[in-house]
Amino acid sequence: MRSNSKVSLVFILFLLSIFLVGLSAAQAPFQTENRQTGIDVRAPLVDVIKAGQDYDFDVHAYNITNGVYITSGLTCYMHLYSNNGTNLAVLNDSAVDSNGFDYDFLVKGANFTQGNYFVNFQCNSTAQGGASTIQFLVTATGTV
Repeated sequence: MRSNSKVSLVFILFLLSIFLVGLSAAQAPFQTENRQTGIDVRAPLVDVIKAGQDYDFDVHAYNITNGVYITSGLTCYMHLYSNNGTNLAVLNDSAVDSNGFDYDFLVKGANFTQGNYFVNFQCNSTAQGGASTIQFLVTATGTV
């Protein structure tokens, strides 16, 4: 019986060591971005667009330090990508529209067939920059 209890003890210690190794394994680092300066580029979220229809993307640019709109001295870019990674359009705008806040990008409907799309917006001055991305779906009806 003594031999049997030794085997049981070794087995329990083995299981316990496996469990403890799993608890003490290093975790992957979690990265966050906490910029103090630069440009915060924001675009209204788009969920669904109708295939073949022109669409006007509006972008707002803010000073990260104080939150004030940046309405001059920037050039903003838009890169439109299809679901297979093809770059469909590259547009730029360096002047806000008549409402005084939006950098506008009018994309022709011929760029939109059914599927998933990805847009990268980037705004730069001579000293700083910022970017944002959105993803959206294009359907035949413009609804899900």
